[in-house]
Amino acid sequence: MGSQDQNPRRANSKQITIIKFRTNTIVKSQVRENRQNRIFPRKVAETIRKYRLIEPGDRVLAAVSGGPDSTALLLVLRDLRKVLDFELGVASFNHGLRKEAGGELEWVRKKALGLGLPFFPGKAEKDLKKKDARSPQERARRARYDFLGKTAGENGFNKIAFGHTATDQTETMLLGIIRGTGRSGLAGIPPRRPLSPKPGNSIMVIRPLLERTREEIVGYLREEKSGWREDRSNRDHKYLRNRIRGRIIPVIRKEAAPHLDKMVVRLAEILREEEEYLEALTREAWQKCRLAENRGVGLSVAGLGGLPPAIRRRVLRLAVSQVKENLPPPGWEVIRELEVISGPGRPARRLSLPGGVRAERVGDRLRFSIERKS
Repeated sequence: MGSQDQNPRRANSKQITIIKFRTNTIVKSQVRENRQNRIFPRKVAETIRKYRLIEPGDRVLAAVSGGPDSTALLLVLRDLRKVLDFELGVASFNHGLRKEAGGELEWVRKKALGLGLPFFPGKAEKDLKKKDARSPQERARRARYDFLGKTAGENGFNKIAFGHTATDQTETMLLGIIRGTGRSGLAGIPPRRPLSPKPGNSIMVIRPLLERTREEIVGYLREEKSGWREDRSNRDHKYLRNRIRGRIIPVIRKEAAPHLDKMVVRLAEILREEEEYLEALTREAWQKCRLAENRGVGLSVAGLGGLPPAIRRRVLRLAVSQVKENLPPPGWEVIRELEVISGPGRPARRLSLPGGVRAERVGDRLRFSIERKS
């Protein structure tokens, strides 16, 4: 009967072979997926160990908005908490800037509680849309950090984990170049830093995903079969960062640097190490130039004049930051004006700096103070 195999034993053998082949294919596919699921946490663990982001016994508060990056952060820290021996909590903050924000916070709450993790919600007490010297985004960022710092302090967390990625690092460095940032700005987002420069602060900000790309993160979430929430404002091209993300970076990747994020991660690490050395030199120079003042900060004009220009500019930036907390670093034009009025033979002169800080040359000293409202 044609080519049909009439031998039942032989036909059965073929069926068994087909079943085995299909089973092996399914098993191999599952093994590949499971292997990928293990690769991402392992790479994140390498970053954590490399920068000593988490130590045994730490209590880590994950800042989760519901977006892909922070959702991946939550899941990978859940996977690593027993291996690295730390406790994990989840915090989410509603800035009140978008109507979807309440639903996003509720989504994060269900996700955290579904994983058996303690959840800490927060909401902005003030209308962050009201105009003042800062942008709504800057006010929202400050409100979120204040909430996270307070929540961590009141509940015994010594680390706050954020979901910044290698892709964020690329955006930040390109944004810095466009705005004319200095060397410290080119070093980008640090993997760890104190939450506050105030003495006695023991809470650290950590970024375990800083060496992982957005593509890796989305792949990990899909393998974990986890959804996430999309913030539509991230696609609004009226913001420069979004234009860099949506228009400029894709062209660079396509035309010049397919592995742009990895190259930026390497560059940022080199710059951070050199920045640490320059910061140590700056602190030494600061101690030599600083003068006692009843209010504000005083610097010796002669001391400033004896410094190399690169260190002098850094000391001037440090002086401004010491007068008032949470000020953005002064730009090149401001620093240049401060160098001019602190130069040799300059008469008394005052400068009003951004953020309500005043600089004043008085004899052989340069004084920095908070500008009084008339």
